[in-house]
Amino acid sequence: MSGNGCNTLDGKTSREYTSKMNYKSAAVESIRVMLVDDHDEVRQALKNLLSVTRDIVVIGEASGGQEGLIKAAELEPDIIIMDERMPGLNGLEASRILNESDLSCKIIMLTSYEDFESKAFEYGVKAYLLKGVKLKVLTDCIRRVHQGETVPVHN
Repeated sequence: MSGNGCNTLDGKTSREYTSKMNYKSAAVESIRVMLVDDHDEVRQALKNLLSVTRDIVVIGEASGGQEGLIKAAELEPDIIIMDERMPGLNGLEASRILNESDLSCKIIMLTSYEDFESKAFEYGVKAYLLKGVKLKVLTDCIRRVHQGETVPVHN
């Protein structure tokens, strides 16, 4: 899949959805996001990028899967943006554990590796993004996952 939009299971792109929905004109409810990545600079960059949105708020961060589980239970985010490869408990296993828990958070896998997509969805991940994705694609996917969509994304 290529282009600036992320493909959905029904074959539409994020651009098609975005053109039909004006998120800024609707009553805005904050989407509470937690970042889980072992690289401080990645978490900081994501936090800075997401800070320009009106409806997405970063409420916490963790540097690994185990810490992510603990903070998710404390903070109860709507969305967790999770890296796959981290020391200790990796993102796939942390996603599996979270999805088997009573928490209602949804997970977006943000990684450098394409080879875990099918396993990620098997473990309950709702979207799969590669690092370097454009801000608009990331924010559209966060909003769509928050609305209950599953978004397989490659770019």
